[in-house]
Amino acid sequence: MENLPAKAHQACGHCRKHKRKCDKALPSCGLCVRTERACDYDETPKPPPSAEDFADLQSRISELESRLSTTRSGSSAVFLYL
Repeated sequence: MENLPAKAHQACGHCRKHKRKCDKALPSCGLCVRTERACDYDETPKPPPSAEDFADLQSRISELESRLSTTRSGSSAVFLYL
């Protein structure tokens, strides 16, 4: 069995903040090593969305669809920027 280098489950904070590709190497990723930054991994996973979150999203979608259909029926020359 090979000894693979330890990898984190998620990108480090710096890579995630700057939307960079993180190699997830532990204890520090390659980018943080090259730029001599402190590499921090947040090991606490985000909780999954709740039923209330889904209900809020559904109501928001319904509201936007209603506004969109009203806009389309009112004038075809109006552009909607979200």
